[in-house]
Formats: sequence, C-alpha cells, structure tokens
Amino acid sequence: VSCSKEKQTILEIDANYGRADWPKEGLIKGNLYSDGINSPLYSNLKTDATGKIVISNLLTGTYRFEYYAKPDGPDGDYWPIPKDTVFQFRENTTTILKLD
Repeated sequence: VSCSKEKQTILEIDANYGRADWPKEGLIKGNLYSDGINSPLYSNLKTDATGKIVISNLLTGTYRFEYYAKPDGPDGDYWPIPKDTVFQFRENTTTILKLD
C-alpha cells in the first residue's frame, strides 16, 4: 500500500502591525490581485486574531496585495489610501508575506 501526501499551497500574510497590546483582528484589510488583472481574486480579506490572513491553493505567479491599515488602533478608521506589495508565489509551498 502506498500513500502520498499532497503538498499544500498556502500564502500567509503576516500583518504584525501596530502596538503589541492591540487586538490584531481586523487591523489590516485588503484585496489580492493576480498580475495584470483588475478584479480581485479575493476581496475584503481581514486579519484574524493572530494578525494573519491565510489563503490556500494559489497558482504559481505574480500577485499584488492591496491593503488598508488602522494606524490609530483597532477602534480607529482605515487609512483612506491603500498600500500595496507585489510578490512572486510558487505552488506547493508555504509563503509568508510580511507587512509593515
């Protein structure tokens, strides 16, 4: 009997943003785009309680994550102008994208 383990393809966006005592849930929200496509693949993504956004099963390619932060803490408003970062992603890997 042979068993094969399928590799997972995961993008983890680590938004260790703000002060250490701030709750991390919802501090960052954003949209994930595939290179050259104007419609987001995933929209309204938000950080969880650990400050992360996890997306599974992306294909190899170039992506752009456009995001908004709450610079004044969890009770503040999102900054009106988005930041973005462009990155390469490969299938069958776990990639960690760290945001400032």
